[in-house]
Amino acid sequence: MPKKIHILLGTSVTISGLTFTGLNDSGFKSQANLTLIDSVVSNNSTPGDGGGIESSGTLVLINTTISGNRADSKGTAFDHNKDFGNGGGIANEGVLRVINSRIFGNYASTDGGGVYNYYKVPTVSTISNSTIFNNTACRGGGGIFIRKGDLALDKTTVSNNKVGNCTGYTVVHPGLGGGIKNFGTLMLANSTVSGNTTPADGGGIYSGVNATDAGMLTLTNSTVSGNTSSGGNGGGIEYEGSQATITFCTIYGNAALNGGGISIGNNAANKPVHVTLRNSIVAANHATTAPDILGILTSDGYNLIQDPTGTSFVPNNQQATDIIGIQFSDLRIDPKLSWKPTQTQALLKGSPSIDVIPVDACHIDGITSDQRGVKRPQGTKCDIGAYEYVASSGSR
Repeated sequence: MPKKIHILLGTSVTISGLTFTGLNDSGFKSQANLTLIDSVVSNNSTPGDGGGIESSGTLVLINTTISGNRADSKGTAFDHNKDFGNGGGIANEGVLRVINSRIFGNYASTDGGGVYNYYKVPTVSTISNSTIFNNTACRGGGGIFIRKGDLALDKTTVSNNKVGNCTGYTVVHPGLGGGIKNFGTLMLANSTVSGNTTPADGGGIYSGVNATDAGMLTLTNSTVSGNTSSGGNGGGIEYEGSQATITFCTIYGNAALNGGGISIGNNAANKPVHVTLRNSIVAANHATTAPDILGILTSDGYNLIQDPTGTSFVPNNQQATDIIGIQFSDLRIDPKLSWKPTQTQALLKGSPSIDVIPVDACHIDGITSDQRGVKRPQGTKCDIGAYEYVASSGSR
């Protein structure tokens, strides 16, 4: 059996309906155009990057499974080198297209248990209608690590990934981004980040800056729920990048030492940090300090923030249209995730988040539906968060 399958520069290869397993220098090393359809890449390994696939060309995955692969530099010539052991499932240095696929159970001894995105190219890489779950990274980005470049997720779930389980490793700055670690540009729409864990910062998402990239973050119609930062900041999101915009999102039930839902901190590059929140729910998060939001935040209005303790608003006054949820004994939000293909927290009848946002503040940036694709509004006004309530009796 060959050690690897090498797709040479200048070629285009399409493979359908095959399984590739047990290769010990990555399943594929592709410098060209590789398309996998209805295929499986599983239980392959490498001491370098990309246990399942290492691609520097264009990689397209359609209805394909990437599982049980390892990028593990431990005990090799690459041991303790951050440039190796990345991308347990996929190491992408080109253009990536993932459609209707599953990336799970992969392991990276450094960053990016499921997916590692490195080079910045003019084209945005995309993951759509897919699941990235149960992956592990030793240092950061249990599910995904964006070291450079742009990655957009749509109708995709990143769940139950973790950072840790690295016995015997000496790791510098471990624990960033249980679900996703981002130093490039990350865009999530109609997606769910849930149940991810890290021992340090950013249980769901960590977004920061490096020498060349700004850690940009855009979340739209998405849910960040049930993530845990057991020893650090930002159970749902730890943001230390340059600019983040969160619109029509539900950030619920996350936990950390500080900033249970969102933690907004300074970055190592001393660049300005600007986070804008609008039409979103931040509630039922847990932390010793600032259970829902920690740091300086710009509100563009129509948010429900259950507990603003620890939040500083810029300008100095919070928007008059925001709702402070601590005044309600019951926010009427279902604590359980439901709905598919991506899950969110349903609003229940009588929730203060229902019928709040006027249409002119609702139909912004081309948004006309909720995370599930349900038309907004269902009543006279739109609802706060990723879920638009539909009354079974016809009354709101």
